[in-house]
Amino acid sequence: MDLCLHTCDCRRWQLSGVPCGHCIACCREERIDPETLVHDCYTVQTYLKAYGYTLVPLADPKEWEKQNGYKVYPPVFTKQLGRPKKNRKKTPEEKIKNGVRVLNKKGVTMHCSICGRADHNRNGHYRWQEALIEEGVEVVDENYDDPTFLQNIFPNQPDPLLDPIDTPFSMVYNMTQRELARRDPQRVHGPLPEQSAFVAAAGAAIPQPRVTSEMNIGRHTRATTVADRGEGSGRGRGRKR
Repeated sequence: MDLCLHTCDCRRWQLSGVPCGHCIACCREERIDPETLVHDCYTVQTYLKAYGYTLVPLADPKEWEKQNGYKVYPPVFTKQLGRPKKNRKKTPEEKIKNGVRVLNKKGVTMHCSICGRADHNRNGHYRWQEALIEEGVEVVDENYDDPTFLQNIFPNQPDPLLDPIDTPFSMVYNMTQRELARRDPQRVHGPLPEQSAFVAAAGAAIPQPRVTSEMNIGRHTRATTVADRGEGSGRGRGRKR
C-alpha cells in the first residue's frame, strides 16, 4: 500500500479509482480522509464538464444521408462439422500445463536428426538422399573423421600476465594471501622408527589373549573342514537323495 502513489497490491484502487479496504485502514491510522483520495472522475466538477456542452440527438437511420460507397455485408456463415466449441481460443501465453508454457510447432522449420538439414525429417532422410542421387547431386556424408581439423586446435595457454592470482594488489591476490594467512602451519612428521625403546620395554608387559572354549571349538571345526576337503578332492560329489 502506497498512499503517495495511490497504489495497492490488490489493484482494486488502480482499477476502480476508489480506495480499497487496505487504503481505508491506512487512512484511519494516518488520520486522512479517504474521500480525498478518490479519483477526480467521480467528482461533480468532472460530471459538469462532461455534460457542459449541448448534446445533439441523432435522427432516425432512415433519414441518414446515403453515400455512394460499397455495401458492407456480414460474412457468409458456414456450418462447421462436429460439435461447436464453447471455450475461447487461448493465446500462447495462456497455454500453461503443469506450470510449463506449452507452445505449438507452427512456423517451426523441420530438421533431420541424422544430417541436420531442413525440409525433411528422420523418416524421409533416405528418400531425400535417393532424390538427390537421381538429380545428379553428390551427397556428402558429414559423419567422417577428418584429421586436418586438429591442425587448427591449439592448446589452452593462459597468459601469466593476465592471471589475477599472480598480480600483486589485485582482489584475487589479496583474497588468496588472506586465506593462506588464516590457515594453520603445516607440521612435517618424520618417519616412525622401526622399534623404539619404549615398545621394546613394554612388549613383555602386554597380556596374551585369553583362549576360550568358543575359540577352541572354532579351531577344531576349521581343521576338520580342511581335512574333509582334502580327502574328498579326488572323488566326485554324490547326488543327494
